[in-house]
Amino acid sequence: MPYLPATTCETTLLLACAGALTALPLIAFAAAAQRLDLASLGMLMYINPTLQFLTAVWIFGEPMQSERLLSFALIWLGLLVFSWSAWKKYRQAA
Repeated sequence: MPYLPATTCETTLLLACAGALTALPLIAFAAAAQRLDLASLGMLMYINPTLQFLTAVWIFGEPMQSERLLSFALIWLGLLVFSWSAWKKYRQAA
């Protein structure tokens, strides 16, 4: 059996606080998501993977393969087409 150090009261308190700190942004996101329409919320869901992708390439030096770049470009092209269509529809209704 591996050696497991005894947890102290301080460690237990830090773990409990970490759980609360993790839950707070999720609660705030859930409250904000109820106030947004689904199209806006769907667009926001692309921000995190995009930032992870850019961080991997620029900061961590992940090799950029042409297939990955093409798929990334096609995803954002589709989002731009969708946004443009929604914007035109919104402008016609006004």
